[in-house]
Parts: sequence; structure tokens; C-alpha cells
Amino acid sequence: MEHLFIINPAAGKGQAVAMAEHIRRRFETSSLDWRIVETREPGHATLLAREAAAGHSGVNIYSVGGDGTVNEIVNGLAGTDAPLGILPCGSGNDTLRTLTDVHDPLLLLEGILDAPAMRTDLGRLNDRWFLNIASVGFDAEVVDRTRKYKKMLLVPGSLAYILGVLTALVQRNLHEVTLSLDGGEPVKATLLLAAFANGRFYGGGMQPVPLASMTDGLLDCCRVSPLSRIRILGFFPMFIKGEHTHLKEVTLTPFRSLHLESATLLPVNIDGELTSARSIDVSVYPGHLLLKQPAGTFAPETAGRRIRS
Repeated sequence: MEHLFIINPAAGKGQAVAMAEHIRRRFETSSLDWRIVETREPGHATLLAREAAAGHSGVNIYSVGGDGTVNEIVNGLAGTDAPLGILPCGSGNDTLRTLTDVHDPLLLLEGILDAPAMRTDLGRLNDRWFLNIASVGFDAEVVDRTRKYKKMLLVPGSLAYILGVLTALVQRNLHEVTLSLDGGEPVKATLLLAAFANGRFYGGGMQPVPLASMTDGLLDCCRVSPLSRIRILGFFPMFIKGEHTHLKEVTLTPFRSLHLESATLLPVNIDGELTSARSIDVSVYPGHLLLKQPAGTFAPETAGRRIRS
């Protein structure tokens, strides 16, 4: 059995590089078959994961980076039998928050090699897989701005998020869309944002669907209708805590497939990676990823009853 650690050296302002040294020291005298490979450019992790899964039937692959690194590797492993383990070394590490309450990569390293693997669902937005959450609209703009602020050495994550919200608030773009769920009749809507959740957290801790599950064969659409700028300032603290679900502007709907169209380009967030599109198709693929289950995992059966409105 081979253990392949894919390192994103640009992740976490040096955290991933430091973690690579811990991995080397931990296993340099081990009899295990292990190796470290660093990514060289965007998309390289996908290629490395795909080649490893195709070439070695017993390979275990570990993401050492942030949510973007996880997403790239997922896009190389989707539909294969190669297990993925996550050692969080990014700025947000939102994907892991749904899976475990242990967030220290050094602690996870000690148990993740022998951790059992479980089948988890994947989402797909157009031609890209996502494990956690995809979204369109205001929150995608916040993610984009927050990510840029986080790259500044003297800006902590909490301040970066506040700056991201405030700068997106200046524009407060609204989006006229046509939306169809599970092949149903298309409806017209004006959106501030729409999130398509497999996991619970994104954007540095926001919770669009507080009780989302990665193992129930469904995604959840959280739609937010237009809010005034003053209301947005009050909304996002609730959004972070998952306390927004009772608001009249919020609609939560489970789905298996979704089609969304807009006459103008929409900002799109896919597990923290930013793009844009006018037409979006989102689908769930149950059990499409084998994921290593780290210590302290929140068991799917204890996730509780989903909140709907």
C-alpha cells in the first residue's frame, strides 16, 4: 500500500511546506511505502491524483493544503477506489469541518493512515466536481474578496472576511435567474445568493445549511432573496452561525439535480475556487468518493434532522 502526500506549497502562507517537513520526519525511518509530491501550478494536483489512482490499486492519497487543494484532488479521484485523506493547511479548511472536530494536521497525521474509509457523496457543477459547497452570487463575491485579503501577511482570517463582506456590500449585485429543481417547472427569482451544499461550512465558517450531510444522497439549495445593505450586515453574522434559516428571505430545499440560468454572468464559487457562468447544472453523485474518516468524525447518523423552510 502506497501513501502519497500531495503538497500545495502555496497554501496557508507556508503551513503546507512546514507540514511536509513534519511528514518527512515522521516517516523517514518507516517501512511504509510513502512519498511527497509538490504541486507546481493550478490543476497539477488533479493530474497527480488521477495518475496515482490509475497506476496503483493500493494507493492512499492525502491532500496537504487548503480547500482548493482538496477540490483539485477530488477532481482527480471522483469515481475511483483510491481513498482521500485531508491534512488541513489552508486558511479556511472548511471542507474538513463537516467531517471532524479535530483540525490540527499534526494530530490528524498520527491517525489518518490507518483510519477507515467511507463513501461520501459528490456534487458536480457543470464540468467540475465538489465535495463541500458550490454557490453563486453575493457569497461567491465575498469568497473572492476574502481570499485576496487573506493573502496579505498582516491580515488575519477574521478581518479578511469582514473586509470581504464590506467591499462586496458596496456593489450588492442582485441576480435575475430562472431555476428548476429535479426537473420541475422553471421559476423566475431574484437572488442575492444561492448555495448548493453537500457539506456544512464554507467561506471561512459560514453555514448555509447547518445540518447538511455528505452521505444522504442529496444536496441542499439555500436561496436568499434580496436584502437591503443594512439587512445584509445583520444577516451575515446569522449566516456564519447557521441561525438564518427562519428568515422569510431564506429558502432551503433538498434536491438531486438543479438547472439555473441567467442573462448575465454569475460569479460562481466551487469549493473556494472562483469562476463565472450564465448557465449552471448541479447534480449529486451518491457515494462517488472514498474518504478517509479521521478521528473525531461527526457520524452521519448523529447529524440530526435537517432544517427546511
